[in-house]
Amino acid sequence: MQKESGLTRGTRSALVAGAVAATGLTMAVPTASADTISIDGLGQFDVPDGLGQFADMLNGAGVSGGDLDPLNHDRSVGQRALAAAQTKVGSPYVYGASGPSAFDCSGLVHWAYQQAGVDLPRVSNAQGQVGHAVSLDDLRPGDILMWHGGGHVALYAGDGQVLHAYTTGQPVTYAPLDPSSIASARRL
Repeated sequence: MQKESGLTRGTRSALVAGAVAATGLTMAVPTASADTISIDGLGQFDVPDGLGQFADMLNGAGVSGGDLDPLNHDRSVGQRALAAAQTKVGSPYVYGASGPSAFDCSGLVHWAYQQAGVDLPRVSNAQGQVGHAVSLDDLRPGDILMWHGGGHVALYAGDGQVLHAYTTGQPVTYAPLDPSSIASARRL
């Protein structure tokens, strides 16, 4: 027998919705009084009536994550990794750091792909061996770029830009891509 919590149905709905929103997960719920919600990557869950209306308010406020959700499996793994890395723009560079609040170059790439569900090697030289080689003429957002003889790694951000943690004193940032300096490009 299930014990009644003493909270009103509306309060329970708000607590469930708040907990889901705090995790940053995408919610796919019907707009009418909902009995079940689907959380991408986790499954379906029974919830108190009224969550559908509350979820609509959250979605309207941009809480659902949509295109920024690294677990959005409608995109390539590289796109999901790039979306995760983009949330770290402005984070400090710290040699040997692999997040979640500070990064070096390979730490950022490692962390970003981990958020997309892929466990890459931690160091840049090893990251330069994953996936398959791609031509610089065929770069896609999220491709891994190597330069300085494999000593530096970044993510291709699209539109002729890279996203990387470059050096001490410079936070995670975008920079123009200089194709002449790229040693290799890899795609998972």
